Amino acid sequence: MIEVLHTSAIENGYSFIETLLFASVGAKLGSLVTAKTNPIISMQASLFTFALVTIVGGLVLSGPDRKPFLYLFGPLWGLVIGWEFTAQNTFFALSLPKGQEAEFSGFYSYCSVILSWLPPLIFSVVNEAGVRMQYALMTLAIFPITAALLQFLIAPWKDVRQQASTVSKNLVV
Repeated sequence: MIEVLHTSAIENGYSFIETLLFASVGAKLGSLVTAKTNPIISMQASLFTFALVTIVGGLVLSGPDRKPFLYLFGPLWGLVIGWEFTAQNTFFALSLPKGQEAEFSGFYSYCSVILSWLPPLIFSVVNEAGVRMQYALMTLAIFPITAALLQFLIAPWKDVRQQASTVSKNLVV
């Protein structure tokens, strides 16, 4: 934001606060979409929407003359972040096999952290290779698109819920 849009520290702060506030609205949006569809569809929709907002943001936020659009994209990113967080946690909580909640929670935490360095690394490598920052930003859309596409491999939601409701036969007490 500082390098491309020439924002000040105060403007950056406003943008971050705006994103944070709209994440709360996005959480409500996520709960509504999840209730109308199911957690899998809601997660996919939020991830595809996040990728779309990021790609369009990369195209629109291209220079200092486009700074006013930052105050449009901050809330949009906040909405999809809140939406995705709600859908993801709902899916996780409702799809765990009975009796294995602690085991899967630990695995979930591990997987959430283990690759968190990859998107910033790819952004930095692309940016340092001389690619304009707006295009480097768009590389971040690869991750939610990949995640949403992989979610097409998940069984239908009713099957996930049915399997989660049975106690695991592999459970060691």
